Amino acid sequence: MSCEHVFNRRLVGRPVAVLSNNDGCCVSRSNEFKALGIPMGTPYFQLKHREASGELCFCSSNYELYGDMSRRSISVLREKPLFIGRFSRVGGRDEKREKRTSPFRIQWMVGGEGFGPPT
Repeated sequence: MSCEHVFNRRLVGRPVAVLSNNDGCCVSRSNEFKALGIPMGTPYFQLKHREASGELCFCSSNYELYGDMSRRSISVLREKPLFIGRFSRVGGRDEKREKRTSPFRIQWMVGGEGFGPPT
């Protein structure tokens, strides 16, 4: 969803889903879309009427855009020395495993990824 939001700011804050090949079903959902309780993989034809009423927004898959954004992200990451930390929930507490120290960090977290200056 982040790629779609970068290029279409009107989608920010709205319930949006990206559709699979041939616009068959929802394969990526914004947090607002998830909050409505619509599961991943829901067929588009079941939700089409909610798009017509303006309640939901849908985007067709744009693999060229996703590939371009991925290449841009990787090119930025290649310029920086990396600290990679993996975070997981173990027995109700956060556990952190570190691989290498540097002034930049990538985190893998349950439910998402992120990168930024170390804390």
